[in-house]
Parts: sequence; C-alpha cells; structure tokens
Amino acid sequence: MSNLDHIDFATIVDLVENRVAPKLRTESMAHISSCSPCAEKLRRLSEVVTLMQTDRTVDAPRDVVAYAMGIFSGRAKSPRQSLKRRILAALSFDSVNQAPAFGLRSGQTGTRQLIYSAEENDIDLRITLHEDMWVVAGQVLRETCAGGRVEIEGLSGSTSAALNEMCEFTLPAVPPGNYLLRVHMADVEVELPRLELTA
Repeated sequence: MSNLDHIDFATIVDLVENRVAPKLRTESMAHISSCSPCAEKLRRLSEVVTLMQTDRTVDAPRDVVAYAMGIFSGRAKSPRQSLKRRILAALSFDSVNQAPAFGLRSGQTGTRQLIYSAEENDIDLRITLHEDMWVVAGQVLRETCAGGRVEIEGLSGSTSAALNEMCEFTLPAVPPGNYLLRVHMADVEVELPRLELTA
C-alpha cells in the first residue's frame, strides 16, 4: 500500500474498534506510520470512540427535548416561513407579580394576564383555568394582523386559532403542561418563551 492509496474510512473504523485480521492490521499500521492524513483520521476517530465509551452525561429532560424538536419540526413543515423575520418576545408584565390596585379585592378573578413585547409587536395574553384545562386568549397589539394566526404546541399536540379583525384570538383549551406559543403574521413570526400552564 503506497502513501497515495489512503486507507478507507471503514477500515480505519475497524482498526479503532479492533475488528481487523492481524495481517491487515500490520499492513495498515505500517501505512499509517508514514501517512499523516491517515494517521490524523485514526487519531481523531480514536478520540471520538473513547469519548463515546466514557460518556456519562445524563439525557436532557423530556420537555427540553420536546421543545427542541418542536422548533425544528415547525421549520421543516413550513420552509416558506423562513423568509419571515423571526422575533423572540420578552415578558414585560405578569399580573401574578403585581400587587393589587387600591380599592380592588385580591383574587377577584382567576385569569392571569401576561404582556409580551417584540419590537413593534405587543401580545396581551389572558390565561384561565377552566375545569382542569387551560384557555389561552388574547390580542396582538399592532396596526394590522390580517391573515394572522396563533399556534400553541406542547407534548399533548398543537392547535391554532385565527386572529380576528381586532387582532384577538381564543385558542381551544389545552391540558396542563409546558407550551410554545407562536404568532404568525404576514411579515413576522413572534415566538414567546416557554409558557408553563400549571395550577
């Protein structure tokens, strides 16, 4: 075997995993000792296999995996949407963290209000628990939202609702869990951080 005839990748894998006949091993190692590209492949592959054999990391939590898969599966289903601007919204108001206003009784409503900001877009969410299911409704605060829709996705599946002429929406009730909420409009897609719907 000359230096011009490099060892194929499958043989290098077999060398690393000690699955070659002694004669082939001797020939291959003689070639590797005088061929730096093949020696480098053998070194790198040995490092990867050793790392895999000694890896003791813990699997990612189920919700994190589902969230990541949701991000990529959503992009794979609708490649045309990749031309839109994508914005991650930031929470700017949460009624749970606010003290009750003067003259109002605390706990008079079971609805939680969240307001998110994403550049010139604001999203006002109202989350209500109704018979062990969560109802997410709200309004997109911007000039126009014609043809827009809101989509919520979690481990139990996904559902969506169209925005009306006032940019309002009410999603079908969903069970408790962690959800990803996206607002799709003609020029932009706004994604909200993970939404925890728990009692």
